[in-house]
Amino acid sequence: MTNESRPGRILPVLSQDAPIDRRAFLRGTLEASALAVLVAACGGGGEGSTGPAPEPPPGTPPNLDVTVNLASQPALATVNGVAQIGSGARGFFLVRTGTDSFRALSFVCPHERANNQWSVRGSGASQRFVCNNHGAEFDLSGAPQNTVTRNGMRRFTTEFNAAANTVRVTGFV
Repeated sequence: MTNESRPGRILPVLSQDAPIDRRAFLRGTLEASALAVLVAACGGGGEGSTGPAPEPPPGTPPNLDVTVNLASQPALATVNGVAQIGSGARGFFLVRTGTDSFRALSFVCPHERANNQWSVRGSGASQRFVCNNHGAEFDLSGAPQNTVTRNGMRRFTTEFNAAANTVRVTGFV
């Protein structure tokens, strides 16, 4: 006798509802389990549910400390100029925000924590950083510009040395 020709067993239920077929019960249980595993693997189900990366304890030295020579980055000669420095989790965008001010934004996307290749679209003040993984977009300040994420890009500390024409970037990856 094959499984196709055997009648399904009927399991009793504790309410006044009609009894449920054993196969339907097992199929529903399997689907619910698969959904629970999928939600857990995706970070809990809510955008931003992973939160920002934790900060190290006070007094911990920064694990990113890079000095950028501006002479080697012609894109930073003008305000709103952008240079991509480094790669991966230790990479960052350096943005010239004024004649003597800069902003450094991490390559790690706050949407999915991916440290991937980015696209820079637009020109001047209307430039956008676009994460190639999921399409999250950010303006030059690192603020989100579409509904993919509500979290802004992580910023690093910058120190401009006009005499040496360098920018020191420090922070925690």
